[in-house]
Amino acid sequence: MISGKDEYQLMYTNKQIESCENAIVAINNPVRVSKGNLGQMNASAEIKFNPVVSGDLNTVAFMGEHRFYNGVYVAKKIDGLWARPLNITPSIQSDGNQYVVSLNHDGSKILLAWIDQFQSDIFITEWENGRWNRSYSIGKPVNTKYFESHACFSPDEQSIYFTSNRKESLGGMDIFRCDRLEDGTWGNVTNLGEVINTPLNEESPFISPDGNRLYFSSQGHSTIGGYDMFYSELQPDGSWGAPVNPGYPLNTPDDDLAFAPVGIQSGNEFSMFAKGDDAQKDIFKFDIIPAGVQPQMVAFDVPDVKEELIAEEEVEEAEVEVVTPMEEVTVEKPKIEEYIIKPIFFDFDSYALTTAGKKKLDFFAELLFRFPNLKVDVIGHTDAIGTFEYNQRLSVNRATAVSNYLSARGVSKERLKVIGRSKSEPAAINRTPDNSDCPEGRQLNRRVQFKVSLIDQALIIAEDVEVPDHLKIK
Repeated sequence: MISGKDEYQLMYTNKQIESCENAIVAINNPVRVSKGNLGQMNASAEIKFNPVVSGDLNTVAFMGEHRFYNGVYVAKKIDGLWARPLNITPSIQSDGNQYVVSLNHDGSKILLAWIDQFQSDIFITEWENGRWNRSYSIGKPVNTKYFESHACFSPDEQSIYFTSNRKESLGGMDIFRCDRLEDGTWGNVTNLGEVINTPLNEESPFISPDGNRLYFSSQGHSTIGGYDMFYSELQPDGSWGAPVNPGYPLNTPDDDLAFAPVGIQSGNEFSMFAKGDDAQKDIFKFDIIPAGVQPQMVAFDVPDVKEELIAEEEVEEAEVEVVTPMEEVTVEKPKIEEYIIKPIFFDFDSYALTTAGKKKLDFFAELLFRFPNLKVDVIGHTDAIGTFEYNQRLSVNRATAVSNYLSARGVSKERLKVIGRSKSEPAAINRTPDNSDCPEGRQLNRRVQFKVSLIDQALIIAEDVEVPDHLKIK
């Protein structure tokens, strides 16, 4: 009889086999899709992701990847034309760790995921007096000590749909709903139940502007690999119907996330904004073409873009290029995929994995499944409190805890080398210049980092600890 982690691993393995079978059917029976690039938006960033659109279709927000930080960008439509995207990162006072997840219906509020090494919470920024204000936590009961990664408003803003791995989850990340109470606060948190949530992870919920469809990504429903996008119809009794996979090539054998529905949905016809494929990392608009309808070329060409007069938030000078016409989707695989593996952090004198650490390791385990030739050094570290010998044991225990978690997910221990460094390789200061204790620095030293082997199929980067300037070792 199997139980516990073996039962989970068997379920996960069976799901992967099922996904392979589903992928064969889906790829041989693709849906017809058209797409159009929304323009290069040179005033933002070369790499753009997490695009979301307001329900009235007049505001787009997205993330722009820069060398040292990820920026939050917003573009407004004025007199039917898109204005240049504005970098609002300074206005919302983000340190590069806030990520766009959704907009409200009129584009006056942006929900963000505030992520650090240990947790994720939902933040909000609002458009007031001609600028975006400083973001702030949406608070309890949406945010908890657990990991809240995504949220969206209902069209009337009386409910928030969000993802969390709190103890009420059926498996990993589940989708919950929270309602606005009469006094304006939030309450009545409800798990959307087994029709929507599975023992694996659900992510990225969006409600269509008419309120009748829930879009989300899932590992646990009938996917063709990784996360697939699904939609569910609102039933007359207020429940959600069985999720529908819209098919290939909108869904692929890789993870498919960050889709934002556009306009009123009807039947099998809908549109959405998305990042495009991994080789493009730009913003596109996709249209499902219903059966029996002749595909038509839809031009996204626009005249010269009007400049929005909000000078204080302009970061770079550039003009939006003319957008290319929509074309039939062709699926091209990038030659080299790039992935980043982040450090795992621990509480003081502990080698127990945190919830945030487990989420990072779940992602790492999927990479190790995808690239079976990848081998990893799992390197444990401690802060400076305690003897070298005690900390050596603790550092090995931390590395072993990570190795055991990955092996419980099906990764062979032969691919994982456990190493302990005690307190000999701090990432940050343990004590301040006046020799006082520095708990903030010590927290960054209680970690496991990785060293990965080189493989031909992908570039796997083991990220160093991000250390603020005042905590760096001089």
